[in-house]
Amino acid sequence: MSDKNKLHYYFKKSSISSHKALDTSSITAQGVNTIDTAILIETNESNNASSSILLSESSTSSSDSEYEIQDNENLKDKESASTTTTATATTILTTPTITTNDLSTKSSSSSTTSSFKRDPARGPEHAREFILLGPYQSVTSFPTVNHRHFCLNWYNVYKWIEYSETTQKACCFVCRFAYSPGQCDDAFTKNGFNNWAMAMNKFKKHEASIFHKKANESFVNAVKNNKDNMNVLKLINIEHKKATSENRNYLKEIIRTIIFIAKQGLSFRGHRENDESDNKGNLLELLEFRSLENELIRKKLGTVKYTHHSIQNEMLSIIQQHILSKIVSEIKISKYHSIMIDESTDISRHQQVSLVIRYTDDLFSVYERFIGFERASDKTGEGLFNLVIEWLNKLDLDIKNIIGQCFDGASSMRGSCKGVANLDVAEVVVPVRNNFGIVKSLYNLIEGSPKRHKIFDDLEKEAGIVPTTLKQLCDTRGACRYESLKAISSRYSEILSTLTLIDTGDSFILLLVIKTFDFVFHIYMVNEIFLITNILSKFLQYVSVTLTDVLAKVNITIDSLQSLRNENEFTRIWDYTMKICDDNDIDAPV
Repeated sequence: MSDKNKLHYYFKKSSISSHKALDTSSITAQGVNTIDTAILIETNESNNASSSILLSESSTSSSDSEYEIQDNENLKDKESASTTTTATATTILTTPTITTNDLSTKSSSSSTTSSFKRDPARGPEHAREFILLGPYQSVTSFPTVNHRHFCLNWYNVYKWIEYSETTQKACCFVCRFAYSPGQCDDAFTKNGFNNWAMAMNKFKKHEASIFHKKANESFVNAVKNNKDNMNVLKLINIEHKKATSENRNYLKEIIRTIIFIAKQGLSFRGHRENDESDNKGNLLELLEFRSLENELIRKKLGTVKYTHHSIQNEMLSIIQQHILSKIVSEIKISKYHSIMIDESTDISRHQQVSLVIRYTDDLFSVYERFIGFERASDKTGEGLFNLVIEWLNKLDLDIKNIIGQCFDGASSMRGSCKGVANLDVAEVVVPVRNNFGIVKSLYNLIEGSPKRHKIFDDLEKEAGIVPTTLKQLCDTRGACRYESLKAISSRYSEILSTLTLIDTGDSFILLLVIKTFDFVFHIYMVNEIFLITNILSKFLQYVSVTLTDVLAKVNITIDSLQSLRNENEFTRIWDYTMKICDDNDIDAPV
């Protein structure tokens, strides 16, 4: 007989011991000490007929008897009593082993699985829910009816029998499983049987009935199909888990690549991303490069790529939200923080406002974190204020914890705070204000044309000095003012020669204006001032600087500026100006 047509159920072997809830006299009367059982489901290969289950008793008096294990494939799935197998070509013989230890196990199992759900009294329609659990063979103190009661050993003899604790009647599990109204005995399916005096005779007749045999055949096939389906589902589940794991690992590789490109500030997409393109963009090109050493990337790029631009944007958004959430969490732990806001116009001519938050950790390490950009529709001071408040509310940051504010944007400050410009000394001192206008004009004239810049560059090389460029002035950046004045004062003679060689109307006017003692004196004097303040300006931009350090540096700067207000410093500046004038044939003041 082929092993493919057999389904074995094996149960653990145990010896009989005393149990207070058992009627052991019914077992001893039949001379049963240990009963070995097995269930073998077999199909008839010769006549292609379905098998049926007949129940018979196979007992042995030896408690130390050994039994042969033919197939232990299902041992993990079935926890019950040990069994031996008795089979013919067309029948399945079941001889269950019942021991007191087994019954204790059954009782514990009943408490785990709701007894009400498995109780036969619920009706035949619920039997299919417990196809793999089989009959509900409860262990209890069976009540006496007409000096008779249900015998526990009947579970041994008739494996299909089950007992309802609710109705205190017996039923047939396989007939309930295959229940069909009008074709079966209601006493063993719906109503239950409790005429214990006629039990053995009635059980034998029921077991030999045609409907019971057909019901048993249906049950056997259902169990086999159920297990086959479970094996198929198990294989499908394994493949699904494998595919899921591969997809997740591949997605991690894409995310790592996206983070690398974003960190380097590179663009993601190319002009053309099809297979014929020589350059598909940084993301696809980098993934293809990594696929040379990564089998998973090479496999997935040919099937599921996950590289569409919408997926790229979604991943970037998720990464951004994750980073921002971590930053906000650190800020909340720190509690107190400062904000730095700047505004500028992007290439699409939209006004963008940037937000940077500065805070410290428990060790007083200073952090400055860029939060993001927001488009500003209202450029006034009030509009920017409302934008920042709304922004901080979205981040769930309390504005009461802001202890410092830094704003950039001269136009907004002028529009919101009238008279602020009058506080600028450079605007109050007329010669200084005029000289800044001249410096701007020099930059526009010389650096506005490659040809004129080359003239200036050649003159620097002839003088044996390192070529440099004139720097543009910026209203809001003190460092830019210092760099611009430094370039003018250090290249004054070369600028005069450049204006002479350019020989245009603008160059002639500028030459007359800058070739004066007043221009040279004021340029050098203001350069000395910005030399001191530029040190403070750069110091304030350090990330790790503290308020104590800033106050100390500010006091040093004030002392340095005050030290210039004496006769010796004035004489030094005056003498240097006279030397420059003598070198360039400029008349001294009278």
